[in-house]
Amino acid sequence: MEHEKLRVTCHNEDDGNVSEIEADPEDYVAMVIAAMYEKFHLEPRDGDRLRCDATGDNVFAHSEKKLEAYKATYCRELVWLFSSDQGGALR
Repeated sequence: MEHEKLRVTCHNEDDGNVSEIEADPEDYVAMVIAAMYEKFHLEPRDGDRLRCDATGDNVFAHSEKKLEAYKATYCRELVWLFSSDQGGALR
């Protein structure tokens, strides 16, 4: 029996773009994160932030989990808020 796809909604808080990513429940969160960067035409940067809209939980911290388990435990609605490292002040 084939699993129904899960849909992750990603909001880019920098430019207002919204992207829907469909993934298999057995896919790793890291795969969905990579697809999000591709859809937003961005390269990952150290200061990027990605959090679950409902809980504020850091999505990057769960990249090694399967999407279905992540959804069941950490982010039931699968709505993510992304903001990039804008550079900011020099240190």
